Amino acid sequence: RASDEEVEQFINKIKDDFPCSNVEFSPHEHIYKDENYRRHKEYVYENTKSLGEHGEKLLQHGTDEQNINSILEDDFSLTIHSKHGNRLGKGIYFTDKVSLACHYSERGNLQKHLILCKVHVGNIMRGNGSGILDKMPDSDTRYDTIVENIKNTQQYSKVKNNTYSIQGVITVTINEENSALMKHYSSLYSRTG
Repeated sequence: RASDEEVEQFINKIKDDFPCSNVEFSPHEHIYKDENYRRHKEYVYENTKSLGEHGEKLLQHGTDEQNINSILEDDFSLTIHSKHGNRLGKGIYFTDKVSLACHYSERGNLQKHLILCKVHVGNIMRGNGSGILDKMPDSDTRYDTIVENIKNTQQYSKVKNNTYSIQGVITVTINEENSALMKHYSSLYSRTG
């Protein structure tokens, strides 16, 4: 799990970047799922002696309020029929951009819900829409995460459960309708890189 200091820094950065919003964090701990994540990292490290080039990151998953309890209780769903798109194929989508995460939560509403996770990003590959992790060059080891752009990564897709640990829920209440958190972000995506 992330340390209290890591989470506090993450939340404070959102507050600093978007001072016209109220930001609240509700921690969530699930001993069984956290243990599965710890075992996943242990397995990766035993086999590769590393957690990969990008290691772990705190990332967010924007969702609607009605989905929060089921995600916290039952985990993310690896469905191909996602509500907000599947540009990288089947997977669980995360981002380090609060504005992008907000885009996927309660579209048009001023209150946004983001699930904060510690994610094993590891070695990344550019997605081709299949949602399948390729083998790394000259190796039997597969990449860990699919991204849309290697050089300017904004979305990370995980195609397996237990490759992240849910830290809690961030609720952002936007106090200005013209906030950057209310804009559409499809123009941010680039297929280059």
